[in-house]
Amino acid sequence: MGPKSEEESFHGIPMTEEQNDRGEKFARYRRCPTLEVYMLASQDEPLVEVYRRANGWQKETFTGGQTILLDQLDLEFPVDEVYKEVF
Repeated sequence: MGPKSEEESFHGIPMTEEQNDRGEKFARYRRCPTLEVYMLASQDEPLVEVYRRANGWQKETFTGGQTILLDQLDLEFPVDEVYKEVF
């Protein structure tokens, strides 16, 4: 089952795709008028990068023990939940 919307996508990024996810692909996503949040979850460590349209797509970094608040979705979740049973 896929994500309910683009805002809910989590994308594990292998090193071979990392530059594309932060470069060309991210540029295309930013042009999507309905996308409010772009998130990248590391596959190597508990680390999530959050980019929000509301703050000019500036990177916010969250690590284990921290909680991510997504006002756009009225959602709050700990980074540790993203990685539950991964590490």
